[in-house]
Amino acid sequence: MDDLIVRLLKAFEANDADGVRKLRVTRREYLKIIMPGFVEPGAPPRIVDKQESEFWWNLLDGKSLYTELALLNDYGGRRFTVKEVTFLKGVKSYAWYTSHGRILLTLADEGGEERRLQMGSVIEANGAFKFVSYTRD
Repeated sequence: MDDLIVRLLKAFEANDADGVRKLRVTRREYLKIIMPGFVEPGAPPRIVDKQESEFWWNLLDGKSLYTELALLNDYGGRRFTVKEVTFLKGVKSYAWYTSHGRILLTLADEGGEERRLQMGSVIEANGAFKFVSYTRD
């Protein structure tokens, strides 16, 4: 988790839109891990038809793309350090991943001024962490 946040802040500092985007789940990860795995541990995979799955992915992806641009506008080109990480919706285990709900980062800029950045959830799957969305889901 710490590495994911450090990589996000480095992408902000470099004004790297592609770097920010790569820290978020891909279409394939969303459709193959998140959607079917959104059930209690041990339960069979959730069956969602292709049209509905695509709808939810497109909605999530579209919102996140615009939010990425806004984040780079607000945080890009600046160096931040992490003061605190909070998950406003807690941590929940699902069949194939763990969700860390709605991340709140308390950051300090170069001058020591604090900023609070609230974003969507982070998932942990197979030991790797990724943002599901940059929007407040």
